[in-house]
Amino acid sequence: MTDIIELMLSDHRRIRQQSQSFQELAGRENGAGADEALAATWDGLAALIELHLCAEQEICWLPMCGSGPWEREQIAAAAAAAADIAEAISAARLQPVGSWAWWRAVNAALSACAAQLGREESILAEFARHADRQARDRLGRQWLGFTAALRLDQATAGAGFAAGRSFR
Repeated sequence: MTDIIELMLSDHRRIRQQSQSFQELAGRENGAGADEALAATWDGLAALIELHLCAEQEICWLPMCGSGPWEREQIAAAAAAAADIAEAISAARLQPVGSWAWWRAVNAALSACAAQLGREESILAEFARHADRQARDRLGRQWLGFTAALRLDQATAGAGFAAGRSFR
């Protein structure tokens, strides 16, 4: 599959599924290892969200939104939302897992991410009406190459995808 719309929607489903799994884990009773399980689950979810944000910024915003005044507003709104999400994820990394401040940052990231996914799906629906299959496949190949490179960088560096990246 190389259709950018299918790839992005697949990411959205994975983010929502992992968010649901994280919420279910968080709702269970605290016991031995609960914080470690929460941390591991959150780290995986946060990495997926960061990967998605980086790829959509690099590959999708301009081709999907265009460059007119209204479109520039859409890109600015997406960039602001991505920055808010990245900031909340970074804030969570600075707090002890399970603390009030950690939960506040995690919940802020998840809430902003859910809203952003909804906005993206509106843009994807509009893009699907106007983009030909070749453009969608070209963007999909770029997406796959870019995300593979980010995963390799992350595995090599052992850091979050957005470490050192600015979304503003």
